[in-house]
Amino acid sequence: MFHNILVGIDGTPASECALRRAVEIALDARARLTILTAVGRLPAFSAASGDATLVAQLTNDLRSEALERLDEAVAGVPAEIPVTKLVSFQPVREALLRRVATGCHDLLVVGTRGLTGLRGLFAGSVSRHLVQHCDVPVLVVHAERPTGVRDRSPSRRTAGVARPGELYA
Repeated sequence: MFHNILVGIDGTPASECALRRAVEIALDARARLTILTAVGRLPAFSAASGDATLVAQLTNDLRSEALERLDEAVAGVPAEIPVTKLVSFQPVREALLRRVATGCHDLLVVGTRGLTGLRGLFAGSVSRHLVQHCDVPVLVVHAERPTGVRDRSPSRRTAGVARPGELYA
């Protein structure tokens, strides 16, 4: 059973579904929940502009948006679940892996946006990277499709056996 669950959110429908699933697991297991959102690095053009005021304003805006996203997420968590909220200024992959390593988490829950095409081929997805590199089970949650909408793309769901340290949804 899980005791300390980490969930990554970014405001996408898939991450909202991941949060709901993490809450369900935390309720069933009477586990702690840590909600992390990553701001990442500022765009290169902002630092290259040399305008310290602009960089400070962008940083404050990103921090405010992240805190608002966390507050909205925590508002949907039942009061009986202990919650910690974190904002990271690292890229999301590194932020989640580092937090798993330092936070004694035993499950990582993330959403997937289903990267496709060249972007997915070359960049890869965050969820795939986490499944490959995380030391604890990773639950990847798909966004819910609206009722009556059929996915016409080739199936992204594959059958397989989870390796040690992996949990497939």
